[in-house]
Amino acid sequence: FDPIFFHYGEDDNYCQRVHYHGFKIGVVPSAFLFHDRESRPSKKPIYGSDEYFILLERNFKIRFGNINLENLHALNRHREKRNRQAIKAYLKLQFKRAKQLQKEVNLINKILPELEKSRAITKEKGEHYLG
Repeated sequence: FDPIFFHYGEDDNYCQRVHYHGFKIGVVPSAFLFHDRESRPSKKPIYGSDEYFILLERNFKIRFGNINLENLHALNRHREKRNRQAIKAYLKLQFKRAKQLQKEVNLINKILPELEKSRAITKEKGEHYLG
């Protein structure tokens, strides 16, 4: 699996790469899996919390790490939009909101090089993450 996916999203990314390289994914209808997550209550993270940014990073990596789509320009536009919103929030003295928006911009700045590198590597055929 691609190391930019610590936990969650690695299976999505693997399937995206399989599809990109022209392979097919099969389903074994007789196989089954029990996953205990369903018994845990699901709660929406509070905007701006650490959990919120962990989920946001995961979602960005899954969405923009998809080598079947040329969509990194959308992440750049999103970063610029959040940057403008942060500046406006500072000017309106909405410091908490500005700080949260700036944290999102910083997150995008951090993961963008990771995504670009990951996409470049996984577009090449080969065993990139074995060994």
